[in-house]
Amino acid sequence: MNVTSKIFRMVLVFTMLIIFAGVVSYLLEKDNMPSALRAFLNSESTEILSRHSRSFAILTFLFLALGVLSFFGLYFFWGPARIFYGLFVISGVIINPYIGSQVEPGWTALWTDAYKILIGIIGCLICTTPISQLFSKQHNYFSTKSDEREQVAH
Repeated sequence: MNVTSKIFRMVLVFTMLIIFAGVVSYLLEKDNMPSALRAFLNSESTEILSRHSRSFAILTFLFLALGVLSFFGLYFFWGPARIFYGLFVISGVIINPYIGSQVEPGWTALWTDAYKILIGIIGCLICTTPISQLFSKQHNYFSTKSDEREQVAH
Protein backbone atom coordinates (compact mmCIF):
# COMPACT_ATOMS: atom_id res chain seq x y z
CA MET A 1 0.00 0.00 0.00
CA ASN A 2 1.36 3.37 -0.99
CA VAL A 3 0.94 6.11 1.54
CA THR A 4 -0.61 9.14 -0.10
CA SER A 5 -0.27 12.70 1.09
CA LYS A 6 -3.85 12.54 2.34
CA ILE A 7 -3.12 9.53 4.55
CA PHE A 8 0.09 11.17 5.79
CA ARG A 9 -1.80 14.32 6.73
CA MET A 10 -4.44 12.24 8.52
CA VAL A 11 -1.66 10.59 10.56
CA LEU A 12 -0.32 14.05 11.47
CA VAL A 13 -3.74 15.32 12.53
CA PHE A 14 -4.39 12.12 14.48
CA THR A 15 -1.05 12.59 16.27
CA MET A 16 -1.98 16.15 17.21
CA LEU A 17 -5.31 14.90 18.56
CA ILE A 18 -3.48 12.26 20.62
CA ILE A 19 -1.20 14.97 22.07
CA PHE A 20 -4.24 17.08 22.95
CA ALA A 21 -6.00 14.08 24.52
CA GLY A 22 -2.90 13.34 26.61
CA VAL A 23 -2.70 16.89 27.94
CA VAL A 24 -6.42 17.00 28.72
CA SER A 25 -6.39 13.59 30.43
CA TYR A 26 -3.39 14.61 32.54
CA LEU A 27 -5.09 17.81 33.66
CA LEU A 28 -8.33 15.99 34.48
CA GLU A 29 -6.80 12.93 36.14
CA LYS A 30 -3.98 14.34 38.25
CA ASP A 31 -6.43 15.37 40.99
CA ASN A 32 -7.83 11.82 41.12
CA MET A 33 -4.47 10.23 41.84
CA PRO A 34 -3.75 8.79 45.31
CA SER A 35 -2.68 11.48 47.77
CA ALA A 36 0.88 10.15 48.10
CA LEU A 37 1.42 10.29 44.33
CA ARG A 38 -0.20 13.72 44.12
CA ALA A 39 2.09 15.03 46.88
CA PHE A 40 5.11 13.58 45.10
CA LEU A 41 4.02 15.11 41.79
CA ASN A 42 3.49 18.54 43.37
CA SER A 43 6.85 18.46 45.17
CA GLU A 44 8.69 17.36 42.01
CA SER A 45 7.14 20.06 39.84
CA THR A 46 7.88 22.75 42.45
CA GLU A 47 11.48 21.56 42.75
CA ILE A 48 11.99 21.49 38.98
CA LEU A 49 10.62 24.98 38.52
CA SER A 50 12.69 26.43 41.36
CA ARG A 51 15.89 24.63 40.41
CA HIS A 52 15.89 25.18 36.65
CA SER A 53 13.31 27.89 36.18
CA ARG A 54 15.01 29.92 33.47
CA SER A 55 16.68 27.08 31.57
CA PHE A 56 13.57 24.93 31.90
CA ALA A 57 11.38 27.70 30.51
CA ILE A 58 13.73 28.26 27.57
CA LEU A 59 13.98 24.54 26.79
CA THR A 60 10.22 24.10 27.07
CA PHE A 61 9.59 27.04 24.76
CA LEU A 62 12.11 25.74 22.20
CA PHE A 63 10.64 22.25 22.43
CA LEU A 64 7.11 23.50 21.85
CA ALA A 65 8.22 25.83 19.04
CA LEU A 66 10.05 22.97 17.31
CA GLY A 67 6.99 20.76 17.68
CA VAL A 68 4.57 23.28 16.24
CA LEU A 69 6.94 24.31 13.45
CA SER A 70 7.73 20.74 12.48
CA PHE A 71 4.13 19.52 12.50
CA PHE A 72 2.84 22.43 10.46
CA GLY A 73 5.83 22.14 8.14
CA LEU A 74 5.25 18.43 7.66
CA TYR A 75 1.58 19.05 6.97
CA PHE A 76 2.47 21.46 4.15
CA PHE A 77 5.47 19.38 2.93
CA TRP A 78 7.97 22.13 3.72
CA GLY A 79 11.47 20.78 3.07
CA PRO A 80 13.21 21.89 6.32
CA ALA A 81 10.36 20.46 8.40
CA ARG A 82 12.03 17.04 8.40
CA ILE A 83 15.12 18.52 10.04
CA PHE A 84 12.99 20.37 12.59
CA TYR A 85 11.07 17.17 13.25
CA GLY A 86 14.32 15.31 13.94
CA LEU A 87 15.41 18.07 16.32
CA PHE A 88 12.00 17.92 18.00
CA VAL A 89 12.28 14.18 18.62
CA ILE A 90 15.87 14.47 19.87
CA SER A 91 15.01 17.42 22.12
CA GLY A 92 12.21 15.33 23.65
CA VAL A 93 14.89 12.91 24.83
CA ILE A 94 17.26 15.65 25.99
CA ILE A 95 14.59 17.47 28.03
CA ASN A 96 13.89 14.39 30.20
CA PRO A 97 16.67 15.03 32.77
CA TYR A 98 15.18 18.47 33.41
CA ILE A 99 11.75 16.98 34.01
CA GLY A 100 12.99 14.45 36.55
CA SER A 101 10.83 11.63 37.89
CA GLN A 102 7.46 11.35 36.22
CA VAL A 103 4.13 10.15 37.55
CA GLU A 104 1.35 9.61 35.02
CA PRO A 105 -2.26 8.59 35.49
CA GLY A 106 -3.38 5.56 33.48
CA TRP A 107 -5.12 7.34 30.62
CA THR A 108 -2.25 9.79 30.25
CA ALA A 109 0.17 6.87 29.98
CA LEU A 110 -2.03 5.37 27.26
CA TRP A 111 -1.99 8.60 25.23
CA THR A 112 1.76 9.01 25.79
CA ASP A 113 2.46 5.51 24.50
CA ALA A 114 0.21 6.05 21.47
CA TYR A 115 2.03 9.32 20.80
CA LYS A 116 5.42 7.62 20.92
CA ILE A 117 4.28 5.00 18.42
CA LEU A 118 2.93 7.66 16.06
CA ILE A 119 6.13 9.71 16.34
CA GLY A 120 8.06 6.67 15.10
CA ILE A 121 5.61 6.06 12.28
CA ILE A 122 5.86 9.68 11.14
CA GLY A 123 9.65 9.47 11.24
CA CYS A 124 9.59 6.40 9.01
CA LEU A 125 7.09 7.96 6.61
CA ILE A 126 9.06 11.17 6.08
CA CYS A 127 12.30 9.33 5.42
CA THR A 128 11.57 6.06 3.66
CA THR A 129 8.31 6.23 1.70
CA PRO A 130 7.27 8.09 -1.44
CA ILE A 131 6.09 10.82 0.94
CA SER A 132 9.76 11.78 1.37
CA GLN A 133 9.80 12.93 -2.27
CA LEU A 134 7.14 15.52 -1.49
CA PHE A 135 9.62 17.42 0.65
CA SER A 136 11.90 18.20 -2.30
CA LYS A 137 12.36 21.79 -3.39
CA GLN A 138 10.45 21.24 -6.64
CA HIS A 139 7.02 21.38 -5.03
CA ASN A 140 4.89 24.32 -4.01
CA TYR A 141 4.64 23.55 -0.29
CA PHE A 142 1.67 25.71 0.57
CA SER A 143 -0.48 24.80 -2.39
CA THR A 144 -3.83 23.28 -1.62
CA LYS A 145 -3.83 21.39 -4.89
CA SER A 146 -2.79 17.82 -4.28
CA ASP A 147 -2.75 16.51 -7.88
CA GLU A 148 1.01 16.84 -8.30
CA ARG A 149 1.66 15.49 -4.82
CA GLU A 150 -0.62 12.53 -5.31
CA GLN A 151 1.24 11.58 -8.51
CA VAL A 152 4.57 11.65 -6.69
CA ALA A 153 3.17 9.69 -3.74
CA HIS A 154 1.91 6.83 -5.92
